[in-house]
This record gives sequence, C-alpha cells and structure tokens, in this order.
Amino acid sequence: MDNFKVGFKFGDSWSSLRKCYCSCGAYLELNRRDEIVCGCGNKRFIDGGSYVRERRSHDGVYTSIRKDARGFKARKQEYIVNFKREENKVVCKLSHVWELDVDLPSRTLLLTKNGKEVTSGNESNWANINQFFKCADSELSVVRELTEDNIYHVLNYAYSKLGSRNMEYVSKMGRGLLRLIKDSRLPRLELFSNAGFGNQLSDIANVRDWMDSKETQPHRIMGVPKSLLRYVKEDADLKTRDIAKLATMVESMGVNNVMTVLQIFREEASVSALMYCYDTFSVLHRMYDYKDVRRLALYVAREVKLEQGIESPSEACNLLRDTCRMCRDMEVATKERFPKSLKKNHDIAQMNYKVQADEIQNRKMKEVTEQEDYSGLAKKSKSFSVIIPQSATEVIQEGSS
Repeated sequence: MDNFKVGFKFGDSWSSLRKCYCSCGAYLELNRRDEIVCGCGNKRFIDGGSYVRERRSHDGVYTSIRKDARGFKARKQEYIVNFKREENKVVCKLSHVWELDVDLPSRTLLLTKNGKEVTSGNESNWANINQFFKCADSELSVVRELTEDNIYHVLNYAYSKLGSRNMEYVSKMGRGLLRLIKDSRLPRLELFSNAGFGNQLSDIANVRDWMDSKETQPHRIMGVPKSLLRYVKEDADLKTRDIAKLATMVESMGVNNVMTVLQIFREEASVSALMYCYDTFSVLHRMYDYKDVRRLALYVAREVKLEQGIESPSEACNLLRDTCRMCRDMEVATKERFPKSLKKNHDIAQMNYKVQADEIQNRKMKEVTEQEDYSGLAKKSKSFSVIIPQSATEVIQEGSS
C-alpha cells in the first residue's frame, strides 16, 4: 500500500493548464504538453475531467505470476481512489486482491477474489471477470503487460470480436475471454497465432474452410507453399481472398516465380499493390506471353515509376494489357514489349483501334458464329426463320428494327 501512488489531473481541453493532485499530498500545475511526474516519482494520473471536483475511480496494480505460450496467471491489487475536493486530497484504499489463471489449450479459467474462488468460467460471472481487467488503463494494455505475444493476439481477437454482441455496445475483455474458451475455433486461432498470424486472426476466423480443416499446418490449411507464408505474415493488409490469388499464381507461374514477384513488389511498392493488379498481371503472363515475370514485375513496379511517372503498378498493368489486346485484335505485332513511353504507345494503339473498330467487331462476330456450336441454330419453316448474323452490324440493325 505504501508503494502505490496515483493521482487525478483536471483541466479543459482548450486550456493549457493542468491541475494535478497526487496521493502523496503534492499539488502540481503543469502545461498539458508536459509530462506529469510528481516529486515522489508517480507518473500515474487519472483524468478527472474539465474542472476540479469530487471524483471516485478504481485502479489496480498487476503482477505477473506466469505467462507462457499456454496462457497466463496474474494478481491484481484493486484500489478505490477518491479525490476529496474540500481537502484537495487523493485517498487510496485497498479493496480486493484478485488472481486469474487462464490456460487456453485446456480451456480452463480460475478466478479468485481475496483467496476465494468466484468463477470457473460461467458466463453468469461476467461481472467478476470484467472487474479483474478494470483499471485506469485500457483493458488491452493490461493484457499486453500480462501475456506473451501469441496469447495477446488471441485475447485481442476475443476482446474485439467476442467482447460485445447484439445489444452489448461496449466490448469487455471478461466476457470475450469467457466466450473464447468455449469457442470451437480456439485451437485454430492458437495455431495461427503461434505461426505468426496474430495480426490477421479476425480475417482468418471468418474462413469456415480453414476453421474446419483437418490439416495441422498453416500452409496446408491455406493451400499455399510454405515458402510463401513469410510474405503473408509480414503484410498486415493481406486479406484472406488474397491467399487464394497467391495459390492461383503459384499454379500458373510456379512458386519460384511468385516469390520473385512478391520480393520485387515488397521493395518497390507493396504486396497489397500486387494483389490489386493480380488479374491483369496474370493475364499478361498467361495470354500475352510475358513469361519473364521478374522483368515484368520490375517494369510495372519500378521502371514506369522512375522513368515515366506512373506510380501505380495497377495502372501500368492495365495500360500494357490494353495495348497488347488492341494490337492482337488489329493483328499487328507490338513494337516494344516494355515501351519507353507506355501511355504514348497505348494512345497510338487506341487511336488506330478506333479506325478499325467496325472491321474488328465484324471479324470477331464471324469467328464466333462460324463455330460448330452455332451451326445447328439456323432453321427455316413456313412461319419463321432463324438466321445466324454474319456481322455485328446485322445484330445492331436487327435490334433497332
């Protein structure tokens, strides 16, 4: 009790002055930008509001007894903190001593209050569990202090996704934790958190196939080569739908090529930028014979940015693909595989394409209608005839009539 120090700070948000009262009896007036440190060494000051008034709050001193990959055990000394306006004095009183022991793999939770067990994981005891995490700091900051990284990420998920439901407007760590130990997805969440996917648990938990998978290794669950997992882990913005894109890229390009492309995009843009232009990049590789994916990645992610002012790899991929498509439709060869002026080449191809647009459309129409699937569609009877159009112009005329 003698070592516990806490205080209140008062002051309007628009005012530069902060009036601070410490439990040691000291009074401080400081600028709001200054760090509040009392002469006794106390740095812990609870926000009391805009003006000096009677205040009552709860605070706690947490002590870690155990923290490991399975869970944690901690003690909380809970204090009632009162500010008495008439005396300008902060008074602290020890109210309870709590101990919480959590073991996630065995799904056990034991909470004691003043040496007496008050809950063994029953949701009807939310209030007790919530009270353990209640203090002047945020609940997540308490969890951060008491747990290892992998457990923190799992509990962070419990707080943000399970801590409030339906009409529960405020997330609470206590009820989130109680729901977590009964959640069928817990073993999978632990598996992914231990594998380094802590920042992405919210997205991962929503993929039913992954949660229900019988596989026991993250790369097998996700369906991607193990060598690609480090890229997935390092990019916090990578969504679950992007994992499927990576798997498709591996099928069409090979794992070594995909790793090369990922490394270039990480250095020159971002992995998310690759996912954004994934479709057009894949089309260039598959349909327009850009087999040297390293050269293609360097071109759309670096060269056009440095030499042509095109900062978006997606824009570069779109311009290059459209140029290739128009040249193929016009049955002309592209003059440059990696143009020194991509926009200029695209604009010239577009201008020539417009001149030949009708002819190109009619040729495409004829190619389609001459296929075997269309040969049996033509019919003629006394009352009506079905005629296969020979050009796009005929379709337009028929629609107009």
